[in-house]
Amino acid sequence: QANWNPTAKLHFVFGADTRRMNAEPARMWGFSERIRETASGGFASLDWDTSNDTALSLGFRVENETLGGSRVSPRAAFVWRPTPASVLRLAYLTSTRSPQIMEQRINFAAHYPASPFPVVYRILPNPDLKPEETENIELGYRHQFGPVTLDATIYHMKLADLIGQVTVAVGPPVDTRFENTGDATNTGAELALTWQASKGWTVGFNAAYVDFQREEALPPLGKDFAYTAPFKANVWTRFTSGRFAGFLSLQHVGSTDVEALQVYGAPLFDQRDAFLQVNARLGYEVLDGLTVGFYAQNAAREHTPQGATGPDRPIYDYAARREVGLTLEYRF
Repeated sequence: QANWNPTAKLHFVFGADTRRMNAEPARMWGFSERIRETASGGFASLDWDTSNDTALSLGFRVENETLGGSRVSPRAAFVWRPTPASVLRLAYLTSTRSPQIMEQRINFAAHYPASPFPVVYRILPNPDLKPEETENIELGYRHQFGPVTLDATIYHMKLADLIGQVTVAVGPPVDTRFENTGDATNTGAELALTWQASKGWTVGFNAAYVDFQREEALPPLGKDFAYTAPFKANVWTRFTSGRFAGFLSLQHVGSTDVEALQVYGAPLFDQRDAFLQVNARLGYEVLDGLTVGFYAQNAAREHTPQGATGPDRPIYDYAARREVGLTLEYRF
């Protein structure tokens, strides 16, 4: 990555990246030999202070991958400060997600020919799987009321070529594969309030709501995967006092349908009830830069069905993660 500031009002950032992914031979997933996938990309962005009260940001990313091919993702944003205490932001943002190895290359059927068990369910590879794409229009507003900051955002996002597991033949065995199942839209809103209660003590609240709607009926698996919980909200506080620092948050996660892939390959859908989770942390800087800390978290209710789709998630129920621990950190 490189940065370039030709003038006080122009700022450029550009760079490139590359990576290689290897999957070792695995009979269970139908990988008879090592699979090698490559991905590379480049990006560039321009931030331009067009006046004392306005700014423009332009950028793009180009990618080429053996999983998903080549594409370009542009983005643009305009920022206007109508008053010294307020900021308005309008943005157009795009992105892509390549298929995963376990979505495009999996051949669960290849595991069965030598198996002594009946073949009831198979997942076939799909070399023609295309990447998912998003196109988002976002409007944000920030206002400062003395020690209180209000942030509000609304957005409308188009999702294209979503990837999902669908039935392609009803047996026995039942054959499925990952396919591009169509388009959808997200319409959402986010709200945040932050209060600087005193020096070293901050209190905040934030919430997010999203409405996810498919534009076509889902193919024959019956139900949709869990995109996200429709509603989430957090109340949090953090403080610093001398050598002490701490954080406490309480989060509400709304109910949603979730999908889990069972160990024999069939997806299972279930309703996950709403739940609360708590995170707490306390640290003490014993020496300059050296901090010892204590943390505790209650991250989910018991037997919460996991919400990630795909054959890399073979366990249906995850136990609650209730954890306490000690930390040692050094910052320099």
